[in-house]
Amino acid sequence: MSEKLILKTGSDSESCFQSPLLTSFVAGAPSIMKRLLFSIVVLMGVLGMMPSKTSLPVMAPTKTESGLTTDFNIVAEEDDDDAFERAVELIKKYETLHTVAHWPYIGYGHRVKKGESFARRNLSEKEADELLRKDLKEYVALFSDYEEDALMLGVLAYSVGPYRLLGAGKRAKSELLKKLENGNRDIRNEYLAFSKYRGRHHKGLHKRRTEEFEMLYAG
Repeated sequence: MSEKLILKTGSDSESCFQSPLLTSFVAGAPSIMKRLLFSIVVLMGVLGMMPSKTSLPVMAPTKTESGLTTDFNIVAEEDDDDAFERAVELIKKYETLHTVAHWPYIGYGHRVKKGESFARRNLSEKEADELLRKDLKEYVALFSDYEEDALMLGVLAYSVGPYRLLGAGKRAKSELLKKLENGNRDIRNEYLAFSKYRGRHHKGLHKRRTEEFEMLYAG
């Protein structure tokens, strides 16, 4: 009976040597020679299954909304992440970590609303950071229709409340949003107008608004 060397790959089997002359040679060879030949066959099979460089899928570069060519939009995503992180740090800088003395404000300026079950205690920095990020993401999503300005508007809403931008009840929509909706991007003065405290201009708020605008305005 002739002997065949079989190379198994997963659930498939292939006869690597079908030649009668070769199989008779293998059958008559010493056992050490058989093992050597089998090793060579296995190696040849493995090398044959390896994909060549040209067979690897090539992903075409894509273009971002800004028109810049990038690979898989990685740069754009990283830029978005970086901008969000800068926004978080800017809010922390001006809000600082609140204590129970500032109740109903907790963490980095979160106002406890009716129905929320926060205990009247100091939040850890980790807890405050997580709450800040959750709130900011919700505000950014609220202004998602404003696309590249959503983060800037979300940061502003975090500080002054979304109703002052969107309008509510007898309060009209802000001039800031009206301008953006009309395609007018000359909004610096309208943004900085949110620098009042109890109806009066506040230097600290003006400094904060200026830094927010210069950091986040899409231009």
